[in-house]
Amino acid sequence: LLVAPGASEMTGPPEVSAIRGPGWRESAACRGMDPEMFFPERGRSIRAAMAVCAACPVAAPCLSETLASDWVEDRTNGIRGGLTAEHRRLLRQRSRRKLA
Repeated sequence: LLVAPGASEMTGPPEVSAIRGPGWRESAACRGMDPEMFFPERGRSIRAAMAVCAACPVAAPCLSETLASDWVEDRTNGIRGGLTAEHRRLLRQRSRRKLA
């Protein structure tokens, strides 16, 4: 788990309820990090953000919430749950094809 500067390091794995319930954000590896890392300007590297998401214990609920809310809110940009907006769009398209 990556820990933002100034944040305390977790001493063990987060509780399952924290990961699946509304408090999952407390365990996010990106908590306290500069949001600009996850919303890079066009042409800038996304590697650092993707590395944070890859090590995040709550990447799955983050991605789930993002996929569910992309339709309702303007959450279509940035790296969320380990995927770029383009990758999330492709994932939704594949899901729709499987349901059709």
